[in-house]
Amino acid sequence: VSLVSGEVQVVTADGVSLAYPGTYGLHGCDPHDSGLEPPCNSTGYAGWCEHERCYVDPAACSTEYSTAAYVVGATLHYSYRACGFRNELKSWFYQPP
Repeated sequence: VSLVSGEVQVVTADGVSLAYPGTYGLHGCDPHDSGLEPPCNSTGYAGWCEHERCYVDPAACSTEYSTAAYVVGATLHYSYRACGFRNELKSWFYQPP
């Protein structure tokens, strides 16, 4: 993970690099994207912004999970299903331009 001054470097679908808080995605099920740019800090933001998710160990996870393609320097796996939600981020993130 690329940490700069306690921040996590995240790359958006269109290649923009953003600095998110160093605790991004940590601490179990939580709406980690709520209020963060670009998709979750404006009027009419996507519904998944308020959905809880957590990072998981794929070897120990018995529910649906995805590989994070947006955190620089790390291979992380996350699950909305483990927190009681559907993964709507994946289809939103990979929308054609």
